This record gives sequence, C-alpha cells and structure tokens, in this order.
Amino acid sequence: MTLSKNNIIITEPTLEDVLGLVFVHKKTWLDTYPNKKYKIFKKDILLKDFDSEKKINKWKRRIKNNGKKKEYICVAKDREKVVGFCSISKGEKINELKTIYVLPEYQRMKIGNKLFNKAINWLGDKKNIKTLVAIYNENAIKFYKKHGFAKTTVTKSYKFPNGKIMPEMQLVFSRNK
Repeated sequence: MTLSKNNIIITEPTLEDVLGLVFVHKKTWLDTYPNKKYKIFKKDILLKDFDSEKKINKWKRRIKNNGKKKEYICVAKDREKVVGFCSISKGEKINELKTIYVLPEYQRMKIGNKLFNKAINWLGDKKNIKTLVAIYNENAIKFYKKHGFAKTTVTKSYKFPNGKIMPEMQLVFSRNK
C-alpha cells in the first residue's frame, strides 16, 4: 500500500481508536527514545506501561471526556488506522502541549503540522503553550522551533521504571508577540 497524505484526516478519537493510540504511543517511543549516550535502550522503554488494562481504561476515560474538561486529544487517521495523535491541556497560567506522536513511516507528510494546528486552535490564543522534549530529540526540537517555540532554561527528566533518566528541556510558544 502506498502512503499518501491525501488519505489523512485529523479528527477526535473514538473508543475504537484506543488500541491504535496505544500502538502509536509505543511504536514512536521505541523509535525515538533509545539513546546510547544516555544508556537508554529499547528494553528500558518496554518497561513503560503502554498497554496494560489500567492504561487502556485510562485512554477510554480520556476519550469519553475529550474536550469536556481541560484536556483534548486529536488523532490522525489513514482511513481507519490511527497513525498519529496529539494531546494538550489547558492550565491556569500556561497551556501544555503534552504529546505529538506520528508513526515513523508517516512522518514528513505534514501530519504533525495538522495535529499541532488543530490542538492550538482548541487551546485558543490567550495563553502561552509549553512542552517538554527529550534533549536529544533533534527532530522534535526542530519541529517545535519551526512552529515558534523557543527553548527555556527549564530542564526536567523522565524516569523509567528501572531508574534510568531521560533528560528533557522545556520549550514555550509565546502568545505575547
């Protein structure tokens, strides 16, 4: 099957999309986050809870409440297949772009751009938007900078279940330009 960006739609997820969301989440982490310098390997990433019953039920709750509270998820689909998603939330002082994940074989097709645009439209234009990125994820850093995000001095870290640390940096999209 030939992949075509013409087949991609951006929409809100349904309960039938749960396993697709889980698959995209797991596949993109396995493709993106292994790093020799930080001694993070696929086996470390597989320790993360992607697809337990508890995690699947959490996804179902998020979908049922999508957009009703302070959180919003949108998905990219190639026909019925989930190929990417974005998760955002509204905060008191600053909004947060939690994730944009697109399957590796669908990257460089402007899907991330479409997810990003849908997400920031839902957030509105009043507050700045922050996001966290692994410091070695150059593709994501370039993507966010292209969309107007700037690095801050804030650093954090994601701790894997085995104690390994993935260093992260915060970037902010300023609405006060």
